[in-house]
Amino acid sequence: MTGPNESSGSPAWLSYAGHLALIAGAQVITAVMQFIRLPILTKSLGPADYGNWSLIWVTTVLVTPFAMLGLQSAMTRFLAAEKDHTVIREDVWSSSLVVLGAALSFSVILIFLAGPLAGFLAGSGDNPGLIQVASGLIVAESLL
Repeated sequence: MTGPNESSGSPAWLSYAGHLALIAGAQVITAVMQFIRLPILTKSLGPADYGNWSLIWVTTVLVTPFAMLGLQSAMTRFLAAEKDHTVIREDVWSSSLVVLGAALSFSVILIFLAGPLAGFLAGSGDNPGLIQVASGLIVAESLL
């Protein structure tokens, strides 16, 4: 005999715990990979190349949350209780398109301001191409 919170023989909390464990495992693996990446990069790249890589990475990390407009947290919060798959699909598509539009806007702004930003961040405006590469990564990171 099953209780009110049980469906098809397994408690609802067991399914929830399994999803939490999956998310926690993915975050732990991501953190370990980032921890391992730093010594590999510092050993294989020279000081100038590592500085270029860190400039691209910092620009991407700082701008991406603004480009996402907080919609990732909102989707997690509000779509978790939704049961209708068509509503979930429509909401995910609409928020993804809004995030894509915002990320493209930020990327275009960064492309046009690449020279002054490279001068401000790196001390010299010699290589605005680094900021332009970071602008492309912003679009990719915001959609992940």
